[in-house]
Amino acid sequence: MPISFLDFKLSITDKKSIRKAAEQAVISLGLQSLEISIVSITSQRIKKLNKTYRKKDQITDVLSFGYEKEGEVFICLPQAKRQAKANKIDILDELKKLIIHGLAHIAGYDHIKQSDYEKMKKIEDKILKLCV
Repeated sequence: MPISFLDFKLSITDKKSIRKAAEQAVISLGLQSLEISIVSITSQRIKKLNKTYRKKDQITDVLSFGYEKEGEVFICLPQAKRQAKANKIDILDELKKLIIHGLAHIAGYDHIKQSDYEKMKKIEDKILKLCV
């Protein structure tokens, strides 16, 4: 299961921690056949991607794109840090949540309707518990 992390400036221990979450999500969501890239990007870059692909001219925390043989998860590290601080949680925990959330989108889950949100959240929480 090829998973690559790009532009994450984290310690080796921290990278191992988020890799474990990504690997668990890939297995739990049945994405083993895909080549996955998880990329840390700036606020400006994610805002541009969000505007281009979702027609939303704002910063978001995570965007994901699934293709035939690969998937990409873009995480806005500055936004993740703001959210971690606001929610009083460790940045690694926030990154794990965002990686799992992005991979769930690649697996076909969404949260447009409340019932879909609840289903997706339940799956994400289950995966997070496996990462402890």
